[in-house]
Amino acid sequence: MAEYMKEQEKPLATETDQIGIEESNPSPVEHTSRPNWKCIICCGCCAAIFLIIGMIVLILMFTVFRIKEPILKMNSMKVQGLNLLGNTSLPPIMNLTLKADISVENPNYASFKFSNATTSVYYDNYVIGEFVSPAGRVQAKKSVRTSVTIDILVDKISEVPRFRSDFGAGILPVSTFIGIRGKVKVTDVFKKRIFVQMNCTMNWNLSSQAIQNRNCKTRVKF
Repeated sequence: MAEYMKEQEKPLATETDQIGIEESNPSPVEHTSRPNWKCIICCGCCAAIFLIIGMIVLILMFTVFRIKEPILKMNSMKVQGLNLLGNTSLPPIMNLTLKADISVENPNYASFKFSNATTSVYYDNYVIGEFVSPAGRVQAKKSVRTSVTIDILVDKISEVPRFRSDFGAGILPVSTFIGIRGKVKVTDVFKKRIFVQMNCTMNWNLSSQAIQNRNCKTRVKF
């Protein structure tokens, strides 16, 4: 009975005490994270700038920085002195003159600088004449025309073994070769050395004094 009376004497926790206990142990509150819009916008702008720069570089690589092949053309060709060569008896000393009009076209956005070029004339793989053109430069998107004059001695032609048979037929099969070595330099990074070659085959008609069946092929090496 005494123990029961002691338990009854213990004061009950008041309402304010209960509130204090609850406040001292607050329940965890969930905090919702908000996106950092300034950082997102900044990253988006940087990505867009890099994308635009990449597109510009890609376009330049396929246009300005792309190095194209120079174009070598044989515009015209004429041989002076074939009327004398067509006679039944050859003069003891006689020269033929081969005149050719050649053009070099540069399709690049930078100039094409080339060194001395040699034009050779062949008859049955024998060299019967040569001409060395001086070095030069073709400006961007421009073309240059040059005249080549080659002196050919008849005694060089007569030394070829097949000359007598071709002379009797009145047709001399001749070929020409020209090679131009140069360089196109857009920047220190975008530059290329180029070797342009042109080989032409033709027939010299001794009776009509004309060049027939001329066929020119161009080849480019890098």
